[in-house]
Amino acid sequence: MEYKVSVVIPTYNGEEFIDDTINCLKNQTIGFENIEIIIVDDKSEDSTQEILKKYSQEYFNIKCFYPKTNSGTPSRGRNIGIEKAHAEYIMFLDQDDKYVNTMCEILYETIKKTDSNLVMCRHANIENNKYKDIQPKKLEDMDYIILDPKKERNIFTYPLIWSKIYKKDFLLEYDIKFPEGYFMEDVYFSVKSYLNTENLVFLKNFYGYEYNVRDNGEDKSESHNITKKLFLNCINAYYLIYDLLKEYNDKTLIAWLTKDRYIILIGWFSRINENYATKMELIKEFYKLIEYCDFNEKLGEIWADLIFINIKKRNFRIAIMLSKIINILFNSMLLRKFYRKLYNKPQ
Repeated sequence: MEYKVSVVIPTYNGEEFIDDTINCLKNQTIGFENIEIIIVDDKSEDSTQEILKKYSQEYFNIKCFYPKTNSGTPSRGRNIGIEKAHAEYIMFLDQDDKYVNTMCEILYETIKKTDSNLVMCRHANIENNKYKDIQPKKLEDMDYIILDPKKERNIFTYPLIWSKIYKKDFLLEYDIKFPEGYFMEDVYFSVKSYLNTENLVFLKNFYGYEYNVRDNGEDKSESHNITKKLFLNCINAYYLIYDLLKEYNDKTLIAWLTKDRYIILIGWFSRINENYATKMELIKEFYKLIEYCDFNEKLGEIWADLIFINIKKRNFRIAIMLSKIINILFNSMLLRKFYRKLYNKPQ
């Protein structure tokens, strides 16, 4: 069977979501039979694998893989998906999110028409089955622009991998993979793909991906449940991203992306619910990263700059105190809305 697109889905304890996610692919206007679905489970502890086995037995185009160990991040599953994909084009989908019905067709037709290495669209935040930031009538605007990421640097602050379609040969040619064992793996993957293309197509008004916002109570996605382990992992991941940027020797781009990542890291640090000693440990690790990257510009957000300046001056106690104030604002939903907007930036 010759597929038009391969959709890669990493899963872990996704029994609650996987039916809806697969159903959104069944309803794609490109035709379900034209989609190869590659699902890689990260050794789930619930009934996810049993559900997947039923799907793979019923549908020839649903192919599931079950590594014997848990890797802890989606990276390995996505890399296996790239390796196993048979289609000329690859897309990614998270287990608890959905595509709008025209997503695969529109991105596929656009990348074929433009012969670009990747095409990207916007995403819509969904909470309680309702659109948070846009009106549904705006979903189908197909206007696009062609960008050179090296000239349009603001695109680097939009690192989401699931709102894109990639030419598989492009990923293989430049050895673009997800760093395994790290979070912020999508940022690394996106940065490397941006650095190696000159013809990115952006469907600037098409909201093709529905991102399920889960940041309340126990029903939190991994990226919203900020822990000591996650924060340290993300700091280590940024060392990888920074070293990647240094290979291309573009100081302006380094400053641009570092500024964006630091704002997010400071926001995460403010949200960590840990004791004072742990927060002191984390802020010292953040200081080491700041020293390593030798970044001396303002971040451009008053609340983040207040904390950042005090970290740089080694006024760690003041920085921790300020982070507590920011956390209060976040819990009142103000900072949450700002944080989400960071991920839907391209103009």
